[in-house]
Amino acid sequence: MHIENNICDNILGTLLNIEGKTKDTEKARLDLQDMGIRHELHLQKQGEKYLKPPASYTLTPKELEGFLSFVRSIKFPDGYAANISRSVHIRNGKLMGLKSHDCHVLLQRILPLGLRGYLNKDVHNAISDLSRFFRILCAKTLRLNVLEKLEDMIVNTICQFEMIFPPAFFDIMVHLAVHLPREAKLAGPVQYRWMYPIERNLSVHKGNVRNKARPEGSIAEAYVVNEALTFCSRYLRGMNSKNNQDEEYNDEVHLHENQLSIFSRRIHPFGQPHFTTLSWSEYNLVRWYILNNCEELKPYLSEHENELRKEDSFIQDVATKQKDQFPLWFEQRMKSLNLHKSLEGNEDLYSLAMGPDIRVNVYSGCIVNGVKFLVNQRDIRRVTQNSGVSVQGSHKDESIDFYGVLTDVVDLSYIDGNHVVLFKCKWFDLEHKKPIVIDDDFTSINMSKTWYDNDPYVLAGQVTQVFYVQDTKLRGDWHVVQKVQHRHLFDPTLLNYLNENQLNTDQLTENITYQEDKQNDINFQDDFGEIGLLHREDVEPQILESVQNVHLQPTQTTDFLCDEDEEEEYDATLAEYFSEDDVDVHINIDIDKD
Repeated sequence: MHIENNICDNILGTLLNIEGKTKDTEKARLDLQDMGIRHELHLQKQGEKYLKPPASYTLTPKELEGFLSFVRSIKFPDGYAANISRSVHIRNGKLMGLKSHDCHVLLQRILPLGLRGYLNKDVHNAISDLSRFFRILCAKTLRLNVLEKLEDMIVNTICQFEMIFPPAFFDIMVHLAVHLPREAKLAGPVQYRWMYPIERNLSVHKGNVRNKARPEGSIAEAYVVNEALTFCSRYLRGMNSKNNQDEEYNDEVHLHENQLSIFSRRIHPFGQPHFTTLSWSEYNLVRWYILNNCEELKPYLSEHENELRKEDSFIQDVATKQKDQFPLWFEQRMKSLNLHKSLEGNEDLYSLAMGPDIRVNVYSGCIVNGVKFLVNQRDIRRVTQNSGVSVQGSHKDESIDFYGVLTDVVDLSYIDGNHVVLFKCKWFDLEHKKPIVIDDDFTSINMSKTWYDNDPYVLAGQVTQVFYVQDTKLRGDWHVVQKVQHRHLFDPTLLNYLNENQLNTDQLTENITYQEDKQNDINFQDDFGEIGLLHREDVEPQILESVQNVHLQPTQTTDFLCDEDEEEEYDATLAEYFSEDDVDVHINIDIDKD
């Protein structure tokens, strides 16, 4: 946690040229001169003043204002991060009052995107590699082969930093990052050991102090107990816990045995509903979509498809014909089974076959498995962003990720008190203005046009939350998609999968992962060669009125060789350090010892 914090402070202080935090000081430029490297960045004397050439990481006032405006415009989902925009001071050109978790989010998510349009390729690539290193290291699931690649990756990344930033940039915290992959091998995933919860909720933890003589021990003990209870609660079913936050909003949960998965999802709309009626085309579209996405109906869909092919062996567009005929065929099938009291046709299948009520309630928000979603119209008035949605679908027989925003939460009512919640979304066109893949974690899309306007519905349980930030390089309507992995939520599918299959550790490593980070293959530039221009030619140098202890004569580079025969030079450091009285005392002590 502190390593991320200090590295982020170093980067921000240097790029924003914050007084007292920047590492690109006059003394740092003198260090370059003493070392005889990067001559284009040395201080230059002009009359009685000195010129400080702008480095490649220097931002102009306009670029600085653009970057800070970008940070101020960011809206995070609820519970993901604090409101960092409150720390932005555009007039002073600073980011002030950042906490450790704010630096964590900035370093991993914001800096590589915000600086993309302002820094040159070499500097941006180095910062992006460092950001990606911490993103992968902080994932919930780690693999040994990935950690081995991370060890090489962080060494190469720091080497890139050393070729760009001044030597003063590299304090002990920067070099400690090299040891993090090895520590992760010994102690497990980093995110299970960081102290962000204690930092964010320090006032809450202070309430756990029972022994005022030992406040730290009381807080630590309460934290351990809380972690143990959280772990145990993941194995409990049918009761409320901190891992089932959606039930907090759900006053009426209608669940019973043998219920269809499409009816049993823990989804709760909220807000003041308004009543509306679906048109006939919308009703047919919604009904078919629900039937087609119900897992228990796959055998019936296959049976109906076989019947269509028997009727017409030369049929080509089976999907369109099945879309028109399957709802009525399935309804008649369930009526027949119910009439003959067949065990195959249970109440839930019969309820689904009869279709929903054409009268629906439309809400402005919804809780899905503990994640809050808000419609876009309501979201634009807030300082957080909860309207971004993503779902995996098929376009021209190709599986792609659809991105959009939520416009309505539609609650459909079935007989026997069953409900299905659909999200009505506006999907951004990914065909005419194709998305640009920035790296494995970020994708830039154009939000100016939409598609699939006639097919806006998707099941609420199929949606994952995303949020959008401006693309500082492409500008305009281009935005970068960021997928959200809520770390305070536990994925029950992993536990169910383990209980059903009883996998060993090796199988778990190969088959199961429930994180957003892609760790199958880490690509980094092993031989990055020489860095390009170390200074900016389009920026005027900074004028310094005076510089203390400046020696502007070119330094002769010498080889540091040890000559045993060479006499040791006199070191006046001790003579300057001790006073005359101190010297006399030491002399007397030496005489006494002799």
